Amino acid sequence: MPILTTLGLLFVAGLCGAVLTGCDSDNGNKDDEVKQKDMVDGAVKGATSGVAEQSVKGVTGQDAGGGIANQGADSIPGQSEAEDTPAVSGALVVCTCMQEKTSESKMIVKEPGSSTILQGGAQLGYKDIQFKEVFKGCSSRGGGSGSCMPEIEGEQWQSVNAKQMNSNEDKTVYIAHSYMFCTAGGGLIWLDDDGQHSQTVEDQGRSMEFHRNFESKILEYYVNEKTLTALGWDMQLFKESYGNNALNRLRQVMFEMRIMNPESIKMFIATMDHESKHGALAIEIAKSGDGYTETTRGAGLIQVTAESQKAFFEYLYRTLPEGNEKKEIGNYINGYRKNASGNLENTYTIMLTDDEVEKIKALAKYKRDNVYQDVDVDGIDNLLNASEYIERNYALESAAWYWGKMMKVNVQGQGMTINQFVENQTKKPIYNSYNTFYSTQAFVNGKEFSDDALDRISGFPNDVKIVNKTDPGKKCAKDNPEGGCGDRPYCLTVPDEVDRHSYAPINWDDREESWEKIININ
Repeated sequence: MPILTTLGLLFVAGLCGAVLTGCDSDNGNKDDEVKQKDMVDGAVKGATSGVAEQSVKGVTGQDAGGGIANQGADSIPGQSEAEDTPAVSGALVVCTCMQEKTSESKMIVKEPGSSTILQGGAQLGYKDIQFKEVFKGCSSRGGGSGSCMPEIEGEQWQSVNAKQMNSNEDKTVYIAHSYMFCTAGGGLIWLDDDGQHSQTVEDQGRSMEFHRNFESKILEYYVNEKTLTALGWDMQLFKESYGNNALNRLRQVMFEMRIMNPESIKMFIATMDHESKHGALAIEIAKSGDGYTETTRGAGLIQVTAESQKAFFEYLYRTLPEGNEKKEIGNYINGYRKNASGNLENTYTIMLTDDEVEKIKALAKYKRDNVYQDVDVDGIDNLLNASEYIERNYALESAAWYWGKMMKVNVQGQGMTINQFVENQTKKPIYNSYNTFYSTQAFVNGKEFSDDALDRISGFPNDVKIVNKTDPGKKCAKDNPEGGCGDRPYCLTVPDEVDRHSYAPINWDDREESWEKIININ
């Protein structure tokens, strides 16, 4: 039986069982060289479109087939390289975050007299970032129909072509390669036509490099050390737990799972923040009576349990190449069975070396002393079960898979991921970010409302009202078992759903705090 590769500093945050406060979803890293993967070569049309069958490449860094890396240019409509057509004053631009899809804006030249005159007018220069009309609403800042004035990074156009705006050779704004990045809402702004010819993005085509650059910008804007530190993540501990390349790896798996919509990115990060106690713990550490055991607890930066955990292993098995890693994954899959209580557990384990165990204990001790006092150190042994295997090797991947790949939601008969659910909400005439975040937490933590009801609730203009029944001065209108809240501490009122009452996700105050922090950061 193969021994797992040693991490620089590994951790298993307690091998004797249970849930860290807040890690309650629906009932490292191999060595850095192996886990570090180049940004995939494929491209997708548009900054936030499409969900394809991507693959986690696992221990070899090789794609197992069916992933973005294998799609190739032929799978992208209009993918042929477009000619470098200069843009002129009056060119239309669009933004990934504009609320109304018809609210294109026009660019104007600041000093037309000093510009080259082309067929359509004065040519745009890289410093020409003036908008003749502003966008209507911004989905990254709560939507609405009010005007949104972008704040442009570097106060200039950018380009994927080093010979254009990254040097003194050419400062021309080209439709095929130029873009701007809005730091106000994390939106990417590009040309819809050049002002000379009426050509849409689909007609004009985009280079693969252009799309990769766009998507990298989105992830860098929202998923970075500054944001995670502001949420309370210990970045040194994060790297020691998941590898020195953990931040880049997190962005990469989000890319692979198509978590690219700014609202979905923020909700995903907020969910991980709560579930993992600010990125520190990737395994449930329940205390006695919490209902979890060493063989049934969840794992990952979003706690994946039971059938979801088994489905993640099956996903890995489908996408990994042949080899020892895939064989071990298969053994874990075969190790799932129902226990006497009817809960799905996994009894398969693999053996660790004494050196590996000592490193795991060292990091677990640090977490017990500095993060969560219930992290078990003394119970750590040489046997690595399924949850510990995910915690150690796939904490980042399993969370991104759960959000962006698992068909967790069904709205009006259509199956979708949580990521797709959020994307769909941002496209509605009324988008309520607070209600949508509530719905995502209901999907993660368990719910009484149907998926169709959560779809409606997410689009209500009025925020749902959630109170803690135990807080002085706060009392749910129907905080008794007959009122729908039962023994849950948080009671939910949905005014637009016939003033209906129900229970809210466990540890809602902590979840809400994570959400409010990240929307204030970004």
